[in-house]
Amino acid sequence: MTNSEFSYICYSTEELCDFIEAVRQQGGEVTDTFAMTNGQGISVKYRMPATTK
Repeated sequence: MTNSEFSYICYSTEELCDFIEAVRQQGGEVTDTFAMTNGQGISVKYRMPATTK
């Protein structure tokens, strides 16, 4: 089984915490976070398990 990697931008630390919790509840993991320049948000890279059809 392979994982799918995604990125998302959060605009507050509260949103970041909620997003990380949601990713973990769905079996994923956050792999990296960093603040974007000029207050453009917090970039989050995360990995989710692949789904089979």
